[in-house]
Amino acid sequence: MNNSTTVILPQVEKTLVLNTAPYWASFYCGILKTVRYQKNLPSSWNNSKSLQDYRGALRESGFFKNMEKTVLNHAFEYVMVDFLRTKTGIECFKSLCTSILADYDINGFNITKMNIFKVGNDSELYFAKQNYNLDRVLMLLPGNKKAYPETKGLGLTLNGTLDNSDLFILISNDEETIGFVGEVEGNNGEDLFLASYFKRKPVKDKYCTFCIGISEKTKHNKVPIKGEVSLNKSEAVGRWILNFSKSSHFAKDYRSAVRNIQGLVDGHFGHLEDIEDLGHTKILNAIKIDWARDIDQLISTLESFIDYVFPTDTFYYQEIIDGKTTYRPSPLALPGELPLYSIEPGAVIDSQLSPTIYIPK
Repeated sequence: MNNSTTVILPQVEKTLVLNTAPYWASFYCGILKTVRYQKNLPSSWNNSKSLQDYRGALRESGFFKNMEKTVLNHAFEYVMVDFLRTKTGIECFKSLCTSILADYDINGFNITKMNIFKVGNDSELYFAKQNYNLDRVLMLLPGNKKAYPETKGLGLTLNGTLDNSDLFILISNDEETIGFVGEVEGNNGEDLFLASYFKRKPVKDKYCTFCIGISEKTKHNKVPIKGEVSLNKSEAVGRWILNFSKSSHFAKDYRSAVRNIQGLVDGHFGHLEDIEDLGHTKILNAIKIDWARDIDQLISTLESFIDYVFPTDTFYYQEIIDGKTTYRPSPLALPGELPLYSIEPGAVIDSQLSPTIYIPK
């Protein structure tokens, strides 16, 4: 019996959106976070303060183009951190989470709080581990295993869970916090459908519950997924895979944004003047204006454009009082903590899948 499943998810039609600035901001924000924080880029950030400093360092001509493939791979991780928390991407997040929860017989879990962390020791943004063991988080692991950080016998370790993963998702229903980690492939997402991929990476096979990728895959389970954004349960790897077809609007726009940053850094940006999308132009102008500013300030500026599904000025921290889990609000982002955001009422996520599901007979 084939237990694989494919869900075709809705895509945003930009021509129906009055303001596309939030959509484009999530791309450029993720790309610049990659340039700033990703440790293993061929031309790393080092001691640069601004994009002007970064471009002005003693580097070979066209250096950014030479590392385009690496940027495309890693930037997709950072883009997903923001995109899945937006009004545009929340349907993808909802479908992914409810599908994973159902595999563990967790039903009726209404997600009221959430967050997504970029983890992995190849990024300077990886901070979500200092107090990880102090939080009561039910981790969902491959093979239908569940464990808390202090659980013995399953081999669940902090280093294994977070150090070697790409994304860490936390969700709560105001009574319990559930977490799971995933693998992201921005170039060769079709590999995520192959058992050999995880056989080559036993640590990821042990911990990663889901995958996200951009691929040239045209079908899954005889269902056409070319040009689509789809959620696929692969029997071969035993995981849910959020797949962005390389020919989908989203993947094309992502690659366009990477090449536009490449053009700005390498000094070949004449074509940017021909962009007719006013929202896109607005974001590019924000980058140009802040070209010489501290890049962290530029990233904050871009984040202010993004249409998150939660207020970004209040953080919630888990506390255990008399054996009961509570969530304390705070206006401060505390270093080393695992904050959650409270989803706005209009975007509350229930545990039901809404898109059409295609299951082969």
